[in-house]
Amino acid sequence: MNIVLSEEMQQELTNSLLHVVEGYLNSLQFESKEKQPFLSRKKAAEWFGVSPMTLDAWVKAGAPVAIVNGSKMYGKEPITQWLADHQISSNVRGK
Repeated sequence: MNIVLSEEMQQELTNSLLHVVEGYLNSLQFESKEKQPFLSRKKAAEWFGVSPMTLDAWVKAGAPVAIVNGSKMYGKEPITQWLADHQISSNVRGK
């Protein structure tokens, strides 16, 4: 059984398939980025939802940073743990 599609339907089907494949490839890239344990300064700031200057302030305050060949790399788990270790209860903030 052969199905004959008009040229317009073929193009629409092709576009739909390309959209599905692009979405799948983008999801794979997102997953691989999620799995990266260490990030650049800019990416780490984006990950934590702060500015790069805030990230620098955290490092000055003692947040962990790895230096490899002169480049700083920021670990998601170590910084998350550092932040958790520096939490204060809401009734202590004002003091």
